[in-house]
Amino acid sequence: MSTVALRTSLVWCGEVMEDVVVDKPTKITVGNMGRPTFVVPNVGLPAGFAIVRPGNRGYLLTLGHKMRGTICLDGERKEVQDLVAGQAGGFFATPISGKDWGVIDLDESGDYKLFFQFVPVEAPIPKMAQGRYREVALIALVMLIGAALFPSYTAVIILASMLGTALFEIVLGFIRADDDDFTRPAIAFSILLFALLLGVAFKFRSRENPWMPPGPRELTAGYLVDRL
Repeated sequence: MSTVALRTSLVWCGEVMEDVVVDKPTKITVGNMGRPTFVVPNVGLPAGFAIVRPGNRGYLLTLGHKMRGTICLDGERKEVQDLVAGQAGGFFATPISGKDWGVIDLDESGDYKLFFQFVPVEAPIPKMAQGRYREVALIALVMLIGAALFPSYTAVIILASMLGTALFEIVLGFIRADDDDFTRPAIAFSILLFALLLGVAFKFRSRENPWMPPGPRELTAGYLVDRL
């Protein structure tokens, strides 16, 4: 992929109507027939006129005899009218690349202008690694093992909080599009914290059967002393 992208904009009466940035060889057309890149009324150009097209060395800019404006080629400003004057067929073509730019009036009225320049290609937003799905599966496995080793309402509450916190941190990583440097340490800290809470709950757990109705004595506030 190229390190620079071609940016073209359609300007109408000083207002930017549309802006297109392409980082692959793409033809830029103007007109009102077919599917042009920029839709403009009849300004005296052929149908589907490709004002910018891919060339052997970058792009090729084609100017018409009714065009006006200024372009900058290799750091030198040139008037469009001077470049087109005297050309056979009324059209002038020149390669553009690098730091070249221009503001071109598509006809004598100057109402419709085409602006072009080359801009650096922005780095793509980093995608989340597939490893995060494995982390979710690992957290779910830890929950199942913890529920089997610590069968109590307290353990269920702690494990549910652990899963919710881990999922929140993973979703936050998706939203922020950050790398693993942010989310993975947070998930690891959450697992250790909730593991500590599970250890405390196991140490002070009641020896009663937690699943016998109506539940553990601590949840019934000691009102039920005798059980059937």
